[in-house]
Amino acid sequence: PRPTEDPKRAMKMPASPIVYVDVGGVAYKTRAATLAQSPTLADLLDAEPDADAAAGRHLFVDRDGEPFRLVLSFLRTRRVELPASRDECRRLLCEASFYRLAPLVAALEDHLAPKPRKPWWTRARECAASAVKKEPLG
Repeated sequence: PRPTEDPKRAMKMPASPIVYVDVGGVAYKTRAATLAQSPTLADLLDAEPDADAAAGRHLFVDRDGEPFRLVLSFLRTRRVELPASRDECRRLLCEASFYRLAPLVAALEDHLAPKPRKPWWTRARECAASAVKKEPLG
């Protein structure tokens, strides 16, 4: 292979078949190998014994389609994208649990866990130390 060529392409690795997924009325298109990283979705894919039959296959998942965008992003990148609000994080946590994605569940539980607050007297000292001191005029 040429030095700039991707070694996987040089070996002519077969591409995973494309699967169309309808999650709660929201359409997604991805590869079977991406979905197979979720035990729940792998079970749906395994229902079809012939791998070639998975190509162009349509799956329906009766779940909330909006947070599935973040689930799919996690399956593709293994990076956790946190939603903007705590309510959306809780919704994503429910979906991550359903799809049996332990690393995503752990990250969301950690993010949602209550953080210990500093005692009021510590916060008061920090505020006083950061206050701008004014010198008298003249």
